[in-house]
Amino acid sequence: MNKISKDKRDKLILICIAAAAIIAILYFFVLVDMQDEQATLGTRLISMRDKVDKSQRLLKRQAELNGHLEELRKELNERQVVMPRPGEDHVWFMKIMEDRRSKFNLDIGDIRNPEAWDPGVLPKFPFKAVSFNVTLIGGYTDFGRFLADFENNFPYMRVQLMNVTPDIAQTAVGATQGATDDRGRLCFNFRVISLIKTQT
Repeated sequence: MNKISKDKRDKLILICIAAAAIIAILYFFVLVDMQDEQATLGTRLISMRDKVDKSQRLLKRQAELNGHLEELRKELNERQVVMPRPGEDHVWFMKIMEDRRSKFNLDIGDIRNPEAWDPGVLPKFPFKAVSFNVTLIGGYTDFGRFLADFENNFPYMRVQLMNVTPDIAQTAVGATQGATDDRGRLCFNFRVISLIKTQT
């Protein structure tokens, strides 16, 4: 260093300082940005891998879901075959109630003519609804078994607005004739709402 002139030595120091400054600027403005971008890309890559894994799992399940959907469509089509159609007389409902009544030791008190009913489900719903007001007479447990059987066998029908009262007419007749076997019989008043297939 002693052999180098002061002017050259100052220039050399200045060059070293400038080089260090350029390296620092490159480090902070280029490398740090690149590291941040690399970290962001790493996060995106992990997110994309998760999405790809999820998509692959869904694709694997698609065949299973399609099979399940096909089973449900088949079941719906089978149910629609036995569903009532518009304009069909309500004898089909009377037959259902008669079959169930005798099976569960109940008597039919009354079945009123059907009334149109708004199912209020979805727009463009391919079904209409009709309601029947029904009165059955019998024991409490017999009616409970009837109700469970009815709702399980006819999922397109539902029972609502149930009112239970003692069978006053039967009790009065039994009292005058001295009968005791009809004690505990009840009147079950309820509405059955049935869907009706409107489209083929």
